[in-house]
Amino acid sequence: MRRPTRRRKKTPAVSLKVLLCASGVLALTYHSITDVDLRGWGRAYHHHFQGHETVVRNLSLEKLPRLTMPHGVFLFGPDSQSVHIPEKLRFERNFTSEQLRLLEDHAIDLEFEEKRCASYGYGLPTNPRRRRLFLGSLIADDSMEVLRATSAEAYNIAHTVAFVESNFTFSRESRQLGYNLGSKRLYSLQQLYGDRTKVSVDYYVATPDEQGVNDDMFIEILQKDAIQFRWERNGMRPDDVGIYHDTDEMFTRDFLRALQICDVPQLRPNQDCKQPKIIAETLIMESSPLCITDFKLRSWYHPDASLGECIVRVGNSSLHPLAERDFHATRNGQTLPKEQDLLYNHTYGERPEAERVGDFDPERYKNGNYPLWTAHDIRIAVGGEMVGRSDGGPTAFHFHNFFENTDKLRVKYSTYGHADPAAANKPAWELQDDLKIAVKCALAEDLAVDESREVFDLPDRIRPIYYLDRKRRDRRHQKWRSIVEEEKRRYPNSTIDSSDAVEDHHYESSQNDTIASSDAVAEVPETPKTDQSSQNDTIASSGAVAEVPETPETDHQPSPIIERAWDSSRSVVMGMATNQGLSLFQQFVTSLRATGFDGAVILGVSPNLGGDIAELLRTHNVTTKVIENAKSCTYNGYKDEKGNVLNTTESP
Repeated sequence: MRRPTRRRKKTPAVSLKVLLCASGVLALTYHSITDVDLRGWGRAYHHHFQGHETVVRNLSLEKLPRLTMPHGVFLFGPDSQSVHIPEKLRFERNFTSEQLRLLEDHAIDLEFEEKRCASYGYGLPTNPRRRRLFLGSLIADDSMEVLRATSAEAYNIAHTVAFVESNFTFSRESRQLGYNLGSKRLYSLQQLYGDRTKVSVDYYVATPDEQGVNDDMFIEILQKDAIQFRWERNGMRPDDVGIYHDTDEMFTRDFLRALQICDVPQLRPNQDCKQPKIIAETLIMESSPLCITDFKLRSWYHPDASLGECIVRVGNSSLHPLAERDFHATRNGQTLPKEQDLLYNHTYGERPEAERVGDFDPERYKNGNYPLWTAHDIRIAVGGEMVGRSDGGPTAFHFHNFFENTDKLRVKYSTYGHADPAAANKPAWELQDDLKIAVKCALAEDLAVDESREVFDLPDRIRPIYYLDRKRRDRRHQKWRSIVEEEKRRYPNSTIDSSDAVEDHHYESSQNDTIASSDAVAEVPETPKTDQSSQNDTIASSGAVAEVPETPETDHQPSPIIERAWDSSRSVVMGMATNQGLSLFQQFVTSLRATGFDGAVILGVSPNLGGDIAELLRTHNVTTKVIENAKSCTYNGYKDEKGNVLNTTESP
């Protein structure tokens, strides 16, 4: 979307010298920040256009190694295995006996592993050994709650977990760094994944004035490049596996183990790197582990994984031609001199549009090998296989909007993704449709559809390890419920439309109002070593939470089938799906037809629709209409070249 015309705030974080004057060319090198002028350091951001010098304003980062780019600077922080954490800030994760049974899975049982692999349609190699996993994600204002949940799945599994934090939001609003060196928050994060894993937070200091692209998502694309640099620094090899995920997403532990040991076609050596991705089929939880989306009707499609030999800075760049990318630096709004343009441009940012959807120029890629992938490519570009369990279960979890208060929620919707400048003054249920569903879930006893629910602990369901502890999931649900009640008091004149159908989301309504729901309880870190105590089979959680009685078990009956009063064969579904990959079309069309809908489906599509997608749509009797002039995707829809809105469907 077009970036809101707001006065840019001064950056209260850090900034560095990133470009020389117009006549110079800056090489990409690692070096210390000992030569940067620190005189008069403060919290403000100062950019001197004539000399193009930005100055460090945070002394705690001065000694970090850095990599200077034409669009900003990457600063590389210490990992969890090389930093000294003060004794008073150390803690052990607290897990129940059931959780420990799932987490203590380091021994290789060949019979069990063979069954595990078969559950995803994979075989087990003759002499299996576990691959190393390298995880990467951007991080900003995410809650510790969601980080505890995602890290539990990967506890002591990954070799590396690389986070990148920036001093700017995607919409180019300045922000404070939340994971500064020596901060309690950083030390907490670095202990969540277990002592076998290297956890780091690196920093991206953006200089938006040099980024000649008016796109709110462009900073995100450039920021992600730090991930493959960190993976390289930590010794990633071509036979390792790289996983890109948002902080609120994670493959299930069982699937992480499958990626390590099974014969996965995308992880075999000598890939051509055209379609290297392994894409999750993801169970979505909206704001609470008890607000579970019906997986058969709607799922997410991240995280994404790839073999190291197909990843930039790890794979063979002589064998795989570099993609021509779309970053174009500017200087005071002007294009760079020709010699600098050749150095800087076409090297960073996104691939060309055709390559993003898997349409590669045969003249450019004559040898049958395709470009190496950046972390952003792994996230966004088309090219891989969506994998679910053979029994229809998920391979990942999405803990969507698990915030501790609505202030953080509004920051997300006003400054990240397709930012809504009016988000600061909207109630939660008006920020996004998913939040409306989550709000209704919190107030489930008021809903007529309360009978249509799926219980968290139904047998044979794949559920997050962290929330197998009933006290933790009830605590989170009560926290979300208290947030919604506060929103209702804050916006007494804004009603939640109870007539909206909630057919795609199922949830469990907890009746235990005794669970503590204060911010203090929700933000309590894992119990320090000196405070641990065990009771029977359960390792107690900290503070007041440990004293909360278990919620009595209730007899949950299967949800009834609701008869529909309309004939789907005489109905039509219309939508747009331009520049999307095969996996997204598969997810949409098969899910729609699986509901029993047999009416007409009409989709607006791109002119360059791939043959595999066209065949899929023909198979499911979907009519396509080519959209010739859809130039840009915005929060409010697609616009033609004259700025007219073609549809009003919100982007995800």
